Amino acid sequence: MTALVSAEGVGKQFRIYSRPLDRAIDWLTPAPARRGVAIWAVRGVTLNVRPGFVLGVIGRNGAGKTSLLRMLGGSLLPTEGRCERRGRVLSLQGLNLALTGALTGRQNVEVAASLLRLPTGYAQRHMDQIHEFSGLFEFFDRPVGTYSAGMRVRLACATFAFLDADILLLDEALTGGDRFFAERYSARLESLIAGGVGVVMASHSMDAVKRHCHEVLILERGAVAFQGAPGEAIRRYLGSRP
Repeated sequence: MTALVSAEGVGKQFRIYSRPLDRAIDWLTPAPARRGVAIWAVRGVTLNVRPGFVLGVIGRNGAGKTSLLRMLGGSLLPTEGRCERRGRVLSLQGLNLALTGALTGRQNVEVAASLLRLPTGYAQRHMDQIHEFSGLFEFFDRPVGTYSAGMRVRLACATFAFLDADILLLDEALTGGDRFFAERYSARLESLIAGGVGVVMASHSMDAVKRHCHEVLILERGAVAFQGAPGEAIRRYLGSRP
């Protein structure tokens, strides 16, 4: 079965500068001296996600999970290796960050659908479902700038759950909001997976990883420490924590 998203030997290097001036000099110099210190956020990761398959990515803070998801989604270019995508990619992290405070929840849904180049009228056809799923009630038609952090998560998740995509990239999506909303979102995610959507899920929630994932990748300092069955991955990860 053809993979919806894949990576082969992918890695991302950043440079850390002690002075902003050194960064500016490197940017402006045709043959930069590379004054900063090279840091590999991710290196040597290979993976394939086919339709209806869920890959979990776990690791401590700073292990490289978000950088990997950003490369898979195309918002961050790899320094080495390659990523390939087949179909429409939707990243919950990007959608959450893209919410515009001056617009209402309803207007933000319309903007998201437009940015994703979904067919005209798609957002309107699903608006009632998104509104009901979010549980925002009258706040759905109020500016997002008045929302709490949890309400913003609800809007992003509800929008995400009903926009057409082949690949979903989740970064801690199931840990935001209250327990009842998280359960509702988990059930919706299961229906999308059953419909053939491929998912890459970065999470600190071992319950979510155990419930949804078919395979789990452990990242340690950007490198793959283990890749295999969820139960074994969770056992190794929890056993390695101080």
